[in-house]
Amino acid sequence: MTAAYRGSHAISKSSTNPIGGVFSFFPLFGLPFLLIGLGVVFSPLLAYLKAQKTAYAVTDKRVLVITGGRTRTVRSCTPADIVSVDHREREGGTGDVIIRTSGVIQNRNSLSQVTVGLLGVSNVKEVARLVLNLHSQRAQA
Repeated sequence: MTAAYRGSHAISKSSTNPIGGVFSFFPLFGLPFLLIGLGVVFSPLLAYLKAQKTAYAVTDKRVLVITGGRTRTVRSCTPADIVSVDHREREGGTGDVIIRTSGVIQNRNSLSQVTVGLLGVSNVKEVARLVLNLHSQRAQA
């Protein structure tokens, strides 16, 4: 963008070029690329900050994902919603619990199953066991 600005500025100052003023907006064409690049660079930081404001709860009636910030978002998953439960364990016993639900989101030409992720949970095996117990309540009901 700097090189485009310098080049267009030199052209617009040239007295021999009558259409030099048209090129003064040329550097602005790089602005969308700059903004997208900044978004790519800072997206991990934004995800980290969002994770700091997220709490998970597993009760005997449901799984809750509560996200804070300017507005509070609460996602609830009852035993009737749970289709399957998977977990991934990392070193130290932390990991992720992935809950596939019966909910469906329709995109343009396809349907996607709604998943709820409990990410970065300590003692992931115990949390997965609690969610599986909740899932087994569906079969008993």
